[in-house]
Amino acid sequence: MSKLIVVGEGGVGKTSLLKALRGESFNPQEFTTNGIDIRTREFSHPTKPAVTMQLHVWDFGGQQIYHATHQFFLTKRSVFFLA
Repeated sequence: MSKLIVVGEGGVGKTSLLKALRGESFNPQEFTTNGIDIRTREFSHPTKPAVTMQLHVWDFGGQQIYHATHQFFLTKRSVFFLA
């Protein structure tokens, strides 16, 4: 299990990017994320077909009001994606 944290300013396309990674269609009218949207994505291991990897994806709302709360969820053992 791994944790991916996606942060950035509001309206830059973080949620749309994550939807594309899940194979979902693009919605030009996508609403902004309020707070945090946490979902799990499963992947097959690239060299071990019998192994399934889990990625917990945290999509943080980018509006200024949420910035102060982000620090409570950031951990050293995470992968960060800044958009």
